Amino acid sequence: MFIIYWKSSLNMVITVDQSTNAIISIRIKANSDKYLLLKQNILAKYPRTIIRQDLVDAHLYLIKKSCLDIAIRSNSSSFRKKFLPEIIQRIATGQSLEDLISTSANVTMMMRQKDLFLF
Repeated sequence: MFIIYWKSSLNMVITVDQSTNAIISIRIKANSDKYLLLKQNILAKYPRTIIRQDLVDAHLYLIKKSCLDIAIRSNSSSFRKKFLPEIIQRIATGQSLEDLISTSANVTMMMRQKDLFLF
């Protein structure tokens, strides 16, 4: 096992296979973490591993419009941290997505639609 000192100003360490540029792992620093542990089996499997702390975490989500409509009408405060994991779990287990929609948001949307029809 290898121990690497974590720079205090950066909160993410990414290990990359240098031969294929494939991301091997992404580690996010907790407040109490001072060191990063790397297992030897990962380094043996990917001998040309480099450790980077200068990459930016970016997200691109490709979702159906119906799922986006549910996200807009839901009461989730965070798309990435709350709504997305919940909708993936529900789809994987075959549960209904309709109960993700809060009733107050649904009523508000229906009122807006009625206002649009009045014009």
